[in-house]
Amino acid sequence: MKRLAAASRLPRLPRDHIRIIVRPRDGLDVRKVSEIGLAQAIAMAAYLAPEETEGDIVCQNIAQSILVVSTPEKKNANAYAVIQQIRISEGMYHVAAYIAAPDNTSKGVIREVDTSRRPYPTALEAKRSKNTTTVVVLFDGMKVPNYVMCGVSLLRCTLYKRQTNVCYACGGLGHRADVCPNPNKRVCRGCGLVSPPDDHQCSPKCALCGGPHPTADRMCKERFQVPYVLRRRRRRRRQRAKKVSATAGRRGPVKGFQRGKCSQAGAFRHASWPPARPLQGPRSHQRALLLPGEMPGGTYLGGSSQAEASGATTRGNAGTIARALGRP
Repeated sequence: MKRLAAASRLPRLPRDHIRIIVRPRDGLDVRKVSEIGLAQAIAMAAYLAPEETEGDIVCQNIAQSILVVSTPEKKNANAYAVIQQIRISEGMYHVAAYIAAPDNTSKGVIREVDTSRRPYPTALEAKRSKNTTTVVVLFDGMKVPNYVMCGVSLLRCTLYKRQTNVCYACGGLGHRADVCPNPNKRVCRGCGLVSPPDDHQCSPKCALCGGPHPTADRMCKERFQVPYVLRRRRRRRRQRAKKVSATAGRRGPVKGFQRGKCSQAGAFRHASWPPARPLQGPRSHQRALLLPGEMPGGTYLGGSSQAEASGATTRGNAGTIARALGRP
């Protein structure tokens, strides 16, 4: 799982650039085409001259079988986001392109939003998961609120978890069936048998967790990736704990302090101190930002559109509140 996540990472791209995800169709294998040829094909499909793309970057993500275009120009980003076909020496291939979520953003999931309601977000972006009642909301910053307002309704918001991509065609991990370079190759998701017969029966074993079920099945506990927000939070906690431990080791034990106990002098507030003000209302209120403008091709909200649940951000009524969806 860690090797798959490491293989899916891209090289560091400029933070001020706009990223566009290009998903090739029709069985195009990006590993068999040179990056220079792909970059030229994408620029031609976007009707951009060579002098207009001097500051752009095109790189491959072999694990996910996709292309990533990075550009500092909004005009170029809009042109890349609407391309539908690219011409390679072998012929024409359909592609799906969209603008990726910018850096320093986080995603939340809200459920039970009526399908007949069109969300008008005051967050950065909101996208419905197909025809379900689940909506993925993109927030500015690295904090996802516990609740959002949809009209006058207060809805619970959970942290978005991205599902590990599994190809239902070739059975490979890391990419989806719509970008599979070998769509005609059939592999059993249970045992990995190539070209299984119609009456094939086997004892499935998950390639992610080793459990007795098909790979990335609903019962799999490893099918969701740990969100970057949680990884960042845990890393900072470890760094703080290591720093505190190193500081305590240099200073030695504090006099008059024991673990779980306080000295008599520090157990009470000084009489000259003003009384503590009681907390009233929610811990904080976060106002999400308005989307500055619509981007052609939509906004990337995490690849596959599945509904994930996470209790990592739930802390009861003390949670933060953000008004993410406005009135119709």
